[in-house]
Amino acid sequence: MTHADAMAENRRLREKVAQLELDVHQLEVMLRLQRMSQFASSSERHVATPLFPSGALAPVKADDEAKEEVKAHLRRKKKRAVIPENAVKEIVTHDLPIGERTCPAHGVDLSRGADRMTRRVEWIPAVVKVVEHVSATYCCPICDKVVKIAEPPPSPIPGSIATPSLLAQVATAKFADGLPLYRQEAILARAGIELSRTTLATWMSKVATLLTPLCNLFNDLLLSSKVLFVDETHLQVLKVPGKAATSKSYLWVRVGAVDGRKIVLFHFDPTRSSEVPVALLDGYHGFVTTDDYSGYNRIEKMPGIRRLQCWMHIRRYFKKALKALGKHGSGGIADQALSRIRELYAIERECASFIPGDRRRHRLEFAVPKLDAFREWLEVAHGDLPPKSATAKAVKHALDVWDYLVVYVEDGHLLMDNGPAENAIRPVAVGRKNFLFCDSVEGAEATAVLYSIIETAKAHGFDPFAYLRLAIERLTAARTIEDVEALLPWNIHDLAPIRQPEHQNTAHS
Repeated sequence: MTHADAMAENRRLREKVAQLELDVHQLEVMLRLQRMSQFASSSERHVATPLFPSGALAPVKADDEAKEEVKAHLRRKKKRAVIPENAVKEIVTHDLPIGERTCPAHGVDLSRGADRMTRRVEWIPAVVKVVEHVSATYCCPICDKVVKIAEPPPSPIPGSIATPSLLAQVATAKFADGLPLYRQEAILARAGIELSRTTLATWMSKVATLLTPLCNLFNDLLLSSKVLFVDETHLQVLKVPGKAATSKSYLWVRVGAVDGRKIVLFHFDPTRSSEVPVALLDGYHGFVTTDDYSGYNRIEKMPGIRRLQCWMHIRRYFKKALKALGKHGSGGIADQALSRIRELYAIERECASFIPGDRRRHRLEFAVPKLDAFREWLEVAHGDLPPKSATAKAVKHALDVWDYLVVYVEDGHLLMDNGPAENAIRPVAVGRKNFLFCDSVEGAEATAVLYSIIETAKAHGFDPFAYLRLAIERLTAARTIEDVEALLPWNIHDLAPIRQPEHQNTAHS
């Protein structure tokens, strides 16, 4: 073998070793991502790494790192329990026996001072009450025929023992608290009421039919919202014609607001086809915020619709790339991209309380320059990354959808992300872990109606049980469209909003 041949062979072997090292690295990344999907926390919390002053892509040197002052840890005070002012109260007075009201040191009678009060909360289990309606009948004394009867109030489900309160409780327990019907069956049995889960499921379908006119009004109003947030999540339905029992069906959600009146509306469909959002947005004119699912691409061509895409999903791509790199990712492209996104969200927090016009001006002044610099930085980064790496894919995806990501700066009513839709759809994911599936298409459609009513009621601060009970009771006797309109959450004045928990999830980082 000549010297030239040896050099060529050596070069070939070095290239092969380099390729094998790259393949090993890619396999390590894939393995790390697989482990994370199974075992790692799903939190999107990101510890920021300071950006380079120049925005350069060069690796960080230890002696060049910015010194960051870390504030001392502040321990949060334990929150006291909140007791509603209208809670039923019972006063129990404790006093000393007469023989103990003498001072042990001086032997004189003690005088009574100011009373001390401590509060304790007792739980009274639910009580099942049977209401027997007795209707008086009046007969003609001549023909002895019954002429008039004092009719009881109409039943929401004729021929059943169900009352508005019982139906509201079953619906709230399942769709607000994620309690499946078979568990409710057991709870009712402990109270002495034997009702099969089949009966409860039938009740839910009939209640949804009763509530459908209210959802129809929600839909009409929703289409006049300036901004809509759209998302979808899977739901298994066992008996869908033409589909296997193990296949996925979908619940779609639209969230909007008209004059500050928020509406959350769910829709069931067996498919994830692009035909579904096209049909749901038929006749709509305004902004639509979605994730990057390709099924939403057709709405871009619908007249009068301007599409936005969600920054949370872009952040997740970079977060996934950062986790895939492990300890080697700190200070890298993905880490820097996350820090830049954090800066954009910080601007949003600054102008969160502004009126829309001022919010738009604030974004134009502070967010637009950062967005322009971010895009230029991404274009440079994309050329320096291995094309198959997770970071390169995240960068490429951000550049591909960039025009949809920056639309939010055009109008102060818009948000950076699809948080309202994702937050609205979260109870479905929680419920799915408990009741797993729906038996039929009818049950899935009832599920969509009941989630719509409950989530819209919650958005207006109402206790879902109280709102459902009121709606079921009044819709049973409703005769006109005005009767239904009176049940829109913002038209109800005899139902007090409840205190909202302070630990609500937030979509922003």
